[in-house]
Amino acid sequence: MANTKLKLKKSSVAGRIPVAGDLEYGELAINYRDGKLYYKDNANAIQAFGDSANVVNLITNLVDSDYVESRTSVASLIDSDYVNNLIDVATTTDYTYQPTSATSTFTGSDVNGNTLSYTPNYIDVYLNGIRLSPVLDYTATNGTHVILGGDTISTGDTLNISGRTRISLANGIDQLGDSAATGTTTIDSFLMSQYRSAKYFVQLGKNNKYRISEVMIIHDDSDVFI
Repeated sequence: MANTKLKLKKSSVAGRIPVAGDLEYGELAINYRDGKLYYKDNANAIQAFGDSANVVNLITNLVDSDYVESRTSVASLIDSDYVNNLIDVATTTDYTYQPTSATSTFTGSDVNGNTLSYTPNYIDVYLNGIRLSPVLDYTATNGTHVILGGDTISTGDTLNISGRTRISLANGIDQLGDSAATGTTTIDSFLMSQYRSAKYFVQLGKNNKYRISEVMIIHDDSDVFI
């Protein structure tokens, strides 16, 4: 009995993709140079399955920062300062003041020994449990003083200040990996004892085709998992 072979439409030319007219529904085509298998979906569009080995190779070898920066109107914006300006997450420290005489300016140590410190515009102030309005009710511009704008307060009053300090991203956010060589290239590194996980935006490019992916990694003190 003769062997029966199942043959697909094929190409060995890098980057060659079939068009809709080349395939019937349910028919497959393979580009064994690129490691991709193509089919036609119900919208008459060509879709592809890719070889995962090629994807990993692209991640390690073709993270092209030149391409990203060339398509950014101001390349210097791709840095930690730009990203930090979008972040409102902050650490919070609460301060409690209970004056024993007429007082309108609050600074230094509170009743718990905490020294007032905040980032301007990242502060909430409460007088006897009622939230005060910035500018209208108080001034807080230098990070160490809160000055009430109305009458002074005295014995029996409690001023609570929630001072926040903005969190900065880890140094190095503005370092874009760039590798055009073959083999393994270190794009970034960090201390395992300091960080448990990280997130990256990865730009991939090959044969004038580009893709951006979000990659999250985590480690168990020994191995790293994507």
